[in-house]
Amino acid sequence: MARKDLRLAGLLAAEKIVTTRGIGAATYENVAREAGVSKGGLLHHFPTKRELILATFDNYVDVMRRRREEIRASLPEGRTSLVRAVVLTTFEYLDNPQNAVNAGIGMLVHPDYRARLSPIKRESLSALTDSGVRPELASAILSGLDGIWLNRGIVPRVMTDEVEQQVRREIIALVEQAEAEAEGDSQETGVRRA
Repeated sequence: MARKDLRLAGLLAAEKIVTTRGIGAATYENVAREAGVSKGGLLHHFPTKRELILATFDNYVDVMRRRREEIRASLPEGRTSLVRAVVLTTFEYLDNPQNAVNAGIGMLVHPDYRARLSPIKRESLSALTDSGVRPELASAILSGLDGIWLNRGIVPRVMTDEVEQQVRREIIALVEQAEAEAEGDSQETGVRRA
């Protein structure tokens, strides 16, 4: 197995173990067995368990970012295409129970995950506001998404499925409001220039 493939196999195996059995079960032995690689090969790429866990999180974030950009590219161009892509990507991942549990529980219990999450959240808020979404609207959208992620990681869940669906509808309504405001700004700017 090539080095890059071995590393990816280790990441995917660690993610699966964290998702299904928790971070504590992500031992080198378990991850190597799940990945079908040697423990030594795994240690070569991830000298500490902490590095393995953080690499798993970073890979997860990278996969989500790439998917968000794929979704964004499929949307009509506009200042608010990013906010819609963020929401659709999150919904897509939430609808896959494995992803939701990984993000919800993993980020709640592992301090290194939480530390890595803060700059990502700031980056997301900044990107949305830079694309023309009012800061309070961008914050409300991201907070709603975070609430659903966290709900998926809490047992028993605080939100029922019906409440979660209502929260999703409210988030979409906020996205539509951002789109309407951006459209209004475009028309107003066009009127001023005429």
